[in-house]
Order: sequence, then C-alpha cells, then structure tokens
Amino acid sequence: MVAEFRYVRRIGFSEKEDKAIREWLVPFASFVKGEEVSWGTTDVTQFRHLTEDAKVEIVEDPYWARLMDTAAVLRRTIEEEGGVIEVLKQITTDKSA
Repeated sequence: MVAEFRYVRRIGFSEKEDKAIREWLVPFASFVKGEEVSWGTTDVTQFRHLTEDAKVEIVEDPYWARLMDTAAVLRRTIEEEGGVIEVLKQITTDKSA
C-alpha cells in the first residue's frame, strides 16, 4: 500500500523531478505514520539517493566505515575515561581548553 501524504510542489521542479521526489518521499511518509517501511536497502551501509537526473537509487555510504572507526575511538575514549558522564563533566568544566 502506498502511503498518502501531503506534498506542496516546489516552483521550478520539472514533472520528472516532481515525480521522483514524490517517489523518494513515500517511505518517509509511511515511517512517520508508524507503518512498516521497505526502504529498498539490504544493508545498514546503504541509503536512498535522489540523483541529479531525478532517479531514486540505493547506494553504498562512502563514509560508513570511517564513521564507524570514529565511533569506536570515541567509545574507547569514553570507556577509558570513566563513562559518558565523566567525559562530559571534563569537557564542560575544563577551563584550559
């Protein structure tokens, strides 16, 4: 079932662009309504991308691995420093920064 949603067409969009944007928004409307959503992705490293030629494609996130590495460093740092609360206290009360 396709979710019904309100959409105000932006001035300057071509018919092709308007159709693509509506298609791209359908899962978001379903998600907001609390309905089950099929995003079209098969892995957490993918996302829906609206291309310049008004197509919806599923693409790999080129930054995913780097962001997961960053998250791992942050997690280790927080764990070594005594937890999230302690790190936040240090960050917010450190006058030398």
